Amino acid sequence: MNIKSFRTVAQKRQGQKARTAMVLWSACLGLCGTAGADTRFAVVGDYGNSTAASAVAARLKTFNPSFVATVGDNIYTTGGTVAEFDAAIGGSVAAPKYGPFIKAPAGQPTSIRSAAVNNFYPVLGNHDIDAGGATFARNYTDYFDLTTDPAVSPSSGNERYYDAVKGNVHLFVLSSDTRDTAAGQSVGSAQRNWLEGPTGTGGVLNASTSKWKIVLFHHPAFSTDEISGDHGSNPYMQWGFNAASVVYNGHSHDYERFSIAGKPYVVDGAGGRTPTDTFQAPLLNDVANQRFSVFRDGSSTVASRNVFTIVDATDFTYTSKHYTAAGDLIDKFTIVAPGVGPVESRTFKQGLNGYTGTKDTELHETGAAATGSETAVNVDDAAGTGGANLRSHGLIRFENLIGSGATQVPAGAKITSAVLRIVVSNSGSGMSLHRLLPQTTWNEATATWAAYGGNGIQADDLEAAAAYDVIVGDGNAVANIPLSSSTTPAYFTLDVSASLQAWADGAVNNGWLLKSLTGGTDGIDFSSAQGATPPELIVEYISVPEPSSAVMLIGASLAWMARRGRRHNA
Repeated sequence: MNIKSFRTVAQKRQGQKARTAMVLWSACLGLCGTAGADTRFAVVGDYGNSTAASAVAARLKTFNPSFVATVGDNIYTTGGTVAEFDAAIGGSVAAPKYGPFIKAPAGQPTSIRSAAVNNFYPVLGNHDIDAGGATFARNYTDYFDLTTDPAVSPSSGNERYYDAVKGNVHLFVLSSDTRDTAAGQSVGSAQRNWLEGPTGTGGVLNASTSKWKIVLFHHPAFSTDEISGDHGSNPYMQWGFNAASVVYNGHSHDYERFSIAGKPYVVDGAGGRTPTDTFQAPLLNDVANQRFSVFRDGSSTVASRNVFTIVDATDFTYTSKHYTAAGDLIDKFTIVAPGVGPVESRTFKQGLNGYTGTKDTELHETGAAATGSETAVNVDDAAGTGGANLRSHGLIRFENLIGSGATQVPAGAKITSAVLRIVVSNSGSGMSLHRLLPQTTWNEATATWAAYGGNGIQADDLEAAAAYDVIVGDGNAVANIPLSSSTTPAYFTLDVSASLQAWADGAVNNGWLLKSLTGGTDGIDFSSAQGATPPELIVEYISVPEPSSAVMLIGASLAWMARRGRRHNA
């Protein structure tokens, strides 16, 4: 065999190996799914430019979402100037709202819309149209720069309804106002054909290969808020959305969740517009059509609170959490991917089912030692009369959380939600909660302020994590935490999922530091483990599925081919 023939045979063998490897890799992807990074994003709607809207924006940003999607009514003025849009949506240089997520179109100032890459995906609401100018919604579309956003598909040919892929999430934004006749909402309309085709089984929605498919539009398909006009259900938007994972709507200034044929439909229209609405219609309970009310924040006499949504989307789960502007977690749900689950739950509370692992105490700057037997824990940063400091840090730990016991959370579990629920007797000025690091051990009966360098425990990435799990209040204004009455405890719910995931992944559980925000004028007091209503920790999780035997065989084959290739080329 001459050199040329030898090279030809070698090249053929090498090409065959490459093709075989590609086939095996493709098979692995088909069985495993493509592994992608987790995605965190926010949903907010009907916010406008009120004080409440600013409070919602400030709280929303403490969760560090990678992008923000809205459900409409981003502005409530009708002039439609850039200054009005800035005030309602972007904020100002001194007090930014959503400007850090928005990329300014070419040639426009970047002081407020300051994002280098767009991470803001608006829905067209009726008030956005009112501010639209002479050409339909032109002022609205001109304010955003979606046409150069690489995440936005050009498939719809416009910015009133469009789709965008962000990580493992595919957003489908619709125009639900019947004045948008160019889009249309009926069967056969341009918009509906684009989304799901003439039969409801085609279009860009069904063609998407993303893990999670999210539909957003303004006028709610289902709503029991019938306070005025079209703020109730809108049957013309009840399309089915067969391939969607979740549907988010606004317009009704409240928070409400439905299960429609097993699919979550969420009304999230209380992002800052005041006053919020009350519910006029009874709960939805349509058994024949599988349409049910699941949760309402408010009643016929009590208005909804201002709220927003934070979503964590992984390759295994989609968890949607709904918070008030004060930071209270009021509702949540989790969807699991096919072949994953179920979601399991564990509750830890002193005295519940024999559990005795809750430890809590205070560190007082004055030097007074807590005994661990107090019925309340105080978190304070206020200065007393005569200059005497009254700062105190709270410590809390739930022991024996992770393990193989029937009541424990398994090591390595994927935490979908973990909440710490406390009953507050004084709402105070706010606090932050930080995971204590391995070297910061403590005993509730002997821990003192002076024992930690004379400054209590610091959130400095040495004693406690500098990044907080959750923050409540702004340090100067009352945190608006619900207080208990003499007969009914009011739980305030803090999201501590990040800490629980760290502990499930093997980090040492020393509990949390609760510290008042600097400048706070009043302390937060909550019932301790020895109090009438002890803190409770509710953990929801899934056990991450093991790879199938087929996937393991493919992995072994790839490894064998790599070894064989190395021997052949040696």
